[in-house]
Amino acid sequence: MIANEAPFQTKEMMLVLQPNEGAEIKAAMREGDSFVFTWKAEGGAVNFDMHGEPPNAGDQFSSYWRDREQTAAHGNFIAPFDGAHGWYWSNKGTQPVTVIVRVSGFFEKLYRP
Repeated sequence: MIANEAPFQTKEMMLVLQPNEGAEIKAAMREGDSFVFTWKAEGGAVNFDMHGEPPNAGDQFSSYWRDREQTAAHGNFIAPFDGAHGWYWSNKGTQPVTVIVRVSGFFEKLYRP
């Protein structure tokens, strides 16, 4: 068993991406914290990069999973280090796309940077 300082919680966030726009949703996590996630894109496919960066990393980050033209993804994640971990989605289509992400697990907060 691994004890967590962060409480177990479930959060859902939504963002709307206009054509040729990108945006992020991240979770503040400690090393070893974990969550299960699902996200879907309504209105079209998106490109995404699931990644993380430690505090004060500047432009440095670690990519965990990248893909193109997807409408959904699901999985579980364990933070390899303290920091912000989440997704960047980009809409390369011609219509607005709504991305809805749901996260359940141990993290400090879910937010848009």
